Amino acid sequence: MQILNSGLKGPGNIVVTGGYGIGDIRHNRTDISALTDDLGYDPMFGLQTGLDRIAD
Repeated sequence: MQILNSGLKGPGNIVVTGGYGIGDIRHNRTDISALTDDLGYDPMFGLQTGLDRIAD
């Protein structure tokens, strides 16, 4: 959450309540190892840099 908040230059008041609503994704993880292993994908920059670029 800190990376998202700082990268998107948010107000700093993200609160995780544990509650969820209809259509929410409760558990989500990202794994690009198959892209890297099978297709040779090599990201040009990491999450923080990508968020910084979006926010600018």
